[in-house]
Amino acid sequence: MTSGLQHLEGQLRAALCTTKPVYLLGDININILDTDSSPVHHYHTMLHELNMTQLVKRPTHLHPTPAALDHVITDQCSSAPETEVLPDAISDHQPVVVSAASACPLGGASRAAGVAPTGTPSVSASWSLTGVV
Repeated sequence: MTSGLQHLEGQLRAALCTTKPVYLLGDININILDTDSSPVHHYHTMLHELNMTQLVKRPTHLHPTPAALDHVITDQCSSAPETEVLPDAISDHQPVVVSAASACPLGGASRAAGVAPTGTPSVSASWSLTGVV
C-alpha cells in the first residue's frame, strides 16, 4: 500500500472514531475505473475493511482519458447519499453533486437545505441542527 493510501486510511480511521457520520469528498487521484491497477485494489480493500463505500462511479476528469478521480467516501452504507457527475466542467474536473436526506431540514420541510425561498444559496446555516459540527 502506498504512503498516500496509508495516510488516507489513518485519516478515515480517525474520522470514524468520532461516532458521527463520515463523508470525505475530494480529488483522491486514484482512478477507480482502472480496476486492474494495484492501487485501486488496495483502495477498495481498505474501504471494505473500514466498512466504507465510495459513491462516484462515473468519470470526473475527462482529458486526456476519462478517469474517476473525485471521490465521495462514506460510512453511511445503508443510507448513502446519491451522487451525480454533472456534464459541464467548470475546471479540469466535472462537478459532483451529492444529495443526502436530512433528518432536520434547514428552513422547513418544503425547502432544500441551505437554499433561500428565492432559490439562491443561503448565507449561513445552523450545522448544530443536523448534527454536523
